[in-house]
Amino acid sequence: FAGLNYARLAEVDAQWPPVGGKDMYFAGTGNKNTQGVGIVLELDRAATSVSENAFPSAIPLAAGEMLAVPVTSLYNHGLQMKASDLLKNRTPGAAFVLNPEDSSALNVPSGGNLSLQMETHTYTGKAEISEHVPQGVVLVRREMGVPLVDPSAVRLAVTERESDLDR
Repeated sequence: FAGLNYARLAEVDAQWPPVGGKDMYFAGTGNKNTQGVGIVLELDRAATSVSENAFPSAIPLAAGEMLAVPVTSLYNHGLQMKASDLLKNRTPGAAFVLNPEDSSALNVPSGGNLSLQMETHTYTGKAEISEHVPQGVVLVRREMGVPLVDPSAVRLAVTERESDLDR
């Protein structure tokens, strides 16, 4: 904080665009600054370092396992969406999003029933195929009810049963 004092914090310079003047129209909440704009301090680059804990370690996957990654959908099954008749039709169904190669390896078509086994629990949903998902990864929508907080190793299997989570 060398060189930081109240006088420097209270400095006021011309603001651009000019707002808050008596003779200027501004359709916002612009006020003339009379108490200072603050100071941006330089970052001491020598003192910064990235700790090894800043990056997650690789998640070990056994044979037949995939990496499940939780994702948030824009139009989800939350309370605000349920109250809107207009947006109700835009909510995605309960689906696990897979790469096309993974879906063909599992022999599951788009819309087919899948079960996801995580530890001792099994969750069901529909398959959705997307070429934007990396191979070996399955995207799990947070609103599906699967308690997946961080990326985890899971097993997927095709199931004949209708999805319990289809909304």
